[in-house]
This record gives sequence, structure tokens and C-alpha cells, in this order.
Amino acid sequence: MNRLLLCFLVLMAAASCAKIEKEKRYQGLITTTEGYGDALRWGYYDSAYSYVHPSLRHADAYPKALDNVRITTYEVIQPPAIYSEDQTRVEQRVQIEYVLRDEQVVHKLSDQQDWRYDPETKTWWLYSGLPKFLP
Repeated sequence: MNRLLLCFLVLMAAASCAKIEKEKRYQGLITTTEGYGDALRWGYYDSAYSYVHPSLRHADAYPKALDNVRITTYEVIQPPAIYSEDQTRVEQRVQIEYVLRDEQVVHKLSDQQDWRYDPETKTWWLYSGLPKFLP
């Protein structure tokens, strides 16, 4: 009987650890997507660019064309939704309104973000890249 109880306790502990790990991963996702959104909203494009997976960056710095962009609204339309069985891929959709400084005309775009979790570094990376602002 003691072995059965011990096995039960071990299984419960393992299930509890898995749940805690899943919650930590989700909290990391929320922190990451909010940090990225804040960086864009406040015009810290170099910081926002650091959320893009390193293999997808084309240079050491963000695209300089962003210096002409001022974001006026960044609204999450579809919160992060996991779409892979291993729970390492997430989509989020945001609505962005922005002004090109040299035009002073309000533009709007919908940004479909693809976030992926790297279990080795325990980091969420943006694979869809920065939003495509009109030139």
C-alpha cells in the first residue's frame, strides 16, 4: 500500500511541475508581447527589433525607415492564442494606427504576429517581423 501511495504522490508532483512550467511559459509570453507592444508604442524601435528572432534580423539595427513613423494607437484585437500541439507557437493580431512624420496622414494596419517559444533559452521570439508600415 505504501508503494501505491508513493507512486501516486510522485505522479501528482510531476503533474504539478508540468502545470507550473506551463504557467511560467504563458506569463513569459504575456510579458514579452506587452513589452514588444510598449516598445513600438513609445517609438523604441531598436528595442522592438530585439524581439525579432536573431536569424530574421537583416542588420544589427532596426530599419531606419521607422524613424519616420510615429505610432498613435496599438490595440490588441486578438490576444495570444496557442495554435501548436506542443504549445510553442502563438498568434496575436493587433491594430496599429500611425503617422508618417513627413506626411502627417493617419494610416492603419492589422499586424498578424507569429510568436515562437525556444525551450533551450526559454524565450519567446517574434517570427513575423516588424509591422509593414507604408513608406
